[in-house]
Amino acid sequence: MFATLEEVPEQIYRPAHVITDEQSLTAARRLHAEVYLGCGYFAADDLTADGVADARVDPFVGQSTYFATRNDPRDPTSPGAVSRLIHPTALSDLSIPGLNGIDPYAQGQLARIPLDRVAEVSALARARGASSAHVVGVYSAIYRHAVARGVVAMVATIDHRVHRLIAMLIGDSMQVVGPTQMYMGSPSIPSIIWVGEMHPAVVGMARTNPRPMAQAKPLIFPATSLPGRGAW
Repeated sequence: MFATLEEVPEQIYRPAHVITDEQSLTAARRLHAEVYLGCGYFAADDLTADGVADARVDPFVGQSTYFATRNDPRDPTSPGAVSRLIHPTALSDLSIPGLNGIDPYAQGQLARIPLDRVAEVSALARARGASSAHVVGVYSAIYRHAVARGVVAMVATIDHRVHRLIAMLIGDSMQVVGPTQMYMGSPSIPSIIWVGEMHPAVVGMARTNPRPMAQAKPLIFPATSLPGRGAW
């Protein structure tokens, strides 16, 4: 159906990029703060005068790589969706070790993986009116960045509503590793996304689903030689 990623229509996929300049970073952080404030994850006094989350509630900006799509392709300060990878300096930087009831085997797997090959996906936010294609683009950019850095496991503690959407996108490459519990004021599901399993998962989904979105996903998440969870 699609031979190249460029053929995938924007209703399915909007390209995202790594943020490298301060102006775009501020715009991304403002969208994150605005959406999280609206969802009740942040309180009004958690935001600075610039409209971004204060370091008191978000201490990980300096060790994160941010990704964003653009509502206006010509304007880098008009993000459609944003997210980030937190690169931990210790496993305690990640959300999962501090949660209750996490699968001990999964905890052990994380502990065995070199720290520079683990990251956390967080701060997903979508602008009002932006389609889900922006989220697909952000996750594709995160995936490609993780592959380039050799990141094999991405921790994510995900709002239960968002978790359903991500599961539909990347299938069983996302492993639930603990019970739903309150996190940032919302029922959330602790998970590990195994980067090396994402392409096989979406290829399997494409085999049984003829819809354009399913057929596009093997291009959106291309093949990699990274190992899956069984290697750890």
